[in-house]
Amino acid sequence: MPKKCIICEEPAQFGIKCTRDYYCRECAKQSFSDLGLLKKLE
Repeated sequence: MPKKCIICEEPAQFGIKCTRDYYCRECAKQSFSDLGLLKKLE
């Protein structure tokens, strides 16, 4: 099952390690100043 963004329900590309918080690229950019803080999903 593909992971979905917790904000907009689009397919997720990033997540926070050890949580179930996933973000699409657009929501991650809006929510975090540095995408390097997030884990890139494969």
